[in-house]
Amino acid sequence: MLFIVIFFVYGLVIGSFLNVVIYRLPHGISLSYPASHCPYCQTKLKIRDLMPVLSFLLVRGRCRYCHKPIRLRYILVELGTGLFLAALYMRSGLSIISLVVALMGFTLISSAFIVYDEHPLPTKLLVFMGFFIIVKQFLQPLPLMDWLGTLVLASILFLYRKRQAKDFDTELLLLCTGLFTGFELFALLLLLSWGTSTLFHCIMYYSLLSWHQQTHRALVILSYALFALLI
Repeated sequence: MLFIVIFFVYGLVIGSFLNVVIYRLPHGISLSYPASHCPYCQTKLKIRDLMPVLSFLLVRGRCRYCHKPIRLRYILVELGTGLFLAALYMRSGLSIISLVVALMGFTLISSAFIVYDEHPLPTKLLVFMGFFIIVKQFLQPLPLMDWLGTLVLASILFLYRKRQAKDFDTELLLLCTGLFTGFELFALLLLLSWGTSTLFHCIMYYSLLSWHQQTHRALVILSYALFALLI
């Protein structure tokens, strides 16, 4: 139980760093400089402002200095990363393959929220995902038919979306997850993400609320992708 709590807290800290990646990487800003600051008033944040989850709760979701609202995304990324890492430890313990799965999960979290913010998916993150796919193939090889099935299904998906989408960022997230987990989970992930996204699209349409399906679908895919990594 103690180790589960430790990994959860460690995940919160990593999630805090992923928030930096999500905000800075699409804008070409260094991840280490300048120091963390409020995007509204530019005030440099102190240690008490950077504690994962706790700082957000203490200031009630507003900047301590200018009182502008802090995006809910920050706490969601931190909690999501903490829960993912704790669940991964419960499932697989400490191993090399667990480390690779964790790194793939962190990359998927960053990628999905970048797409959600309507930024292009950074090439660096695609390269990282490709690297983790290759490493996992060496450690835990997938059958050739899994790869072929995933590529064929992904090709059909890309052709179907070609006339509808301005970009294929969410489809790339699906493909990378499929090559990492295998064909069966990829097909299930595709079915669930489409079904859930369509359901929410209908709910928002008939309730006259805004729904940007292409960007929100990235978060739908993320939730199922992280689940697929834990299976």
